[in-house]
Amino acid sequence: MTESMSGETNSRLTPVWWWGGLLLVVIAVLFARFRLIELPLERDEGEYAYGAQLLLHGGRLYDDLHTMKWPGLYAAYALIFSIGGETVAAIHGGLVVVNVLTAIGVFLLSRLFLDRTSACVAAVSFLVLSVLPVMHGIITNAEHFAVLFPVFGLWCLVHSLRERQWFGILVAGVLIGLGAVMKQHAHAFVALGGVLTLLLPRPISIRTGLTNLGQSVAYVAGVLSAWGAMCLAVWQRGDWDQFIIWTVQYPRDYTRQVGWSEALANFQFAGLSILKVTWPLLLLALLGLASFARQKKWEDCCVVIGFFVASLLSLCPGFYFREHYFLLAVPAIAILCGKGVECLFNAVSRNCSRPCGTWGGRLARIGVLALLCIPLVAQGRLLFIERTDLVSRTLFGPNPFVESPRIAAFLKERMSEDDRMVIFGSEPQIAFYAQRRLATGDIYMYPMTEIHPLAKPLQVEMIRKVNESRPRFALFVSAPTAWLTRAQTEPLLINWMPTFLKDYHLVGLVETVSMIESKYDFAADGELLQRSISRIPSGVPYVAIFCRKDSL
Repeated sequence: MTESMSGETNSRLTPVWWWGGLLLVVIAVLFARFRLIELPLERDEGEYAYGAQLLLHGGRLYDDLHTMKWPGLYAAYALIFSIGGETVAAIHGGLVVVNVLTAIGVFLLSRLFLDRTSACVAAVSFLVLSVLPVMHGIITNAEHFAVLFPVFGLWCLVHSLRERQWFGILVAGVLIGLGAVMKQHAHAFVALGGVLTLLLPRPISIRTGLTNLGQSVAYVAGVLSAWGAMCLAVWQRGDWDQFIIWTVQYPRDYTRQVGWSEALANFQFAGLSILKVTWPLLLLALLGLASFARQKKWEDCCVVIGFFVASLLSLCPGFYFREHYFLLAVPAIAILCGKGVECLFNAVSRNCSRPCGTWGGRLARIGVLALLCIPLVAQGRLLFIERTDLVSRTLFGPNPFVESPRIAAFLKERMSEDDRMVIFGSEPQIAFYAQRRLATGDIYMYPMTEIHPLAKPLQVEMIRKVNESRPRFALFVSAPTAWLTRAQTEPLLINWMPTFLKDYHLVGLVETVSMIESKYDFAADGELLQRSISRIPSGVPYVAIFCRKDSL
């Protein structure tokens, strides 16, 4: 008798060691996440955390924080803070919860097309891929939240379409719409849902076709409900005008800056690095993709391949192809991995007879476990061995992420809650750590150093607000990645800064000497720093802290 490896009725024959192996992979992933729970925040996390602080303490998004992102992630961070406190551990602990919930969603969605064993492999594949540092999976980025809701939304949508449940289709629209509220890249999943409501079940008569149109109406109503609630919340807080400027006008210019040749270079830079680590699971996914394409179940093929195509499209806005964008494709790839395993196990079951079938089954299972483990081993030094500060350095180089907590502690000791500061650089995590407000909403310098029509007006506006608010402290970050200036960058802001800083004294200097060494030099309260910026060796990134002369 041939050993069955994927049949639902024979799942009881699956050996215990197989489930134990999958469990060990899950434990390894969770261990890595909890080990890195105090990983220093990077810029994006600092932005989301600072935005959440504003929401919790009376600030206004889009006025006190200039961002082109929709407000969902700031609200998600605020929810995390309300439960776990405004700490780094709470941010990364929240990521663990979101990641596990998404894995459950991947399992449920996979079960609509795969047997239980293969769906479990899909969920475990998701956990493995989404933790990899090469995709910044250990960072609490928007992409983790942007796939959480669409995964559950697609599961609800497909189930409801099969049963013709109008309310379920409406709920699915809300869930998938919330994905875009977390990050606009998820609009690709919204479009996928609309296409599926028109195609599934496949129209076979005029009456059925009209029913499909009704399905689409219910789905669109759900999506618009989510987006309408977001717009209403923004309008009630008085941020509507700034919301339009930063989420409509600025993104229009932002997404036009990258040409086709640069887009290809961006994709190769991130994609090849990710491919070198994830190739074992990508091979499984290719097998699964080919299997779905060959099968006769048109509806299953439409959903899964459509999900994969939508995931690829979600990477493309702006053609920047940053490492964490690829997290948007992980759920679809994980489902394809599950299908690849089902295809592999079925092939072994059909073509091997006892005793060869038994050994064939064992080798197939061992091979799958090995494929799951190879990416974790490839990234094992960062996931399981290195200190958190060295992990940050490896991923982000000399950016002042490791130094930010000490810089913020120095500022917090010397600033009252009403004092303001300005950061000439793109380091919003410092404001979050210090729990102090910025003088303007310009958390990043990038909109002002990019080449587009809004750059100079934004610089003029920042200069006006800084002059009006007269912040007590000013920080200058020399790291090139804090500015990303080009040869054509408008120089107004950079030329103005020396004039502005004439009214300030140097009170702190932090140098990133090497990957493992940082030098901190802080003046005592009310005193000046004796060192000079001119003595810093060329090429050494630093953060200079200035205090207004009349406030010492």
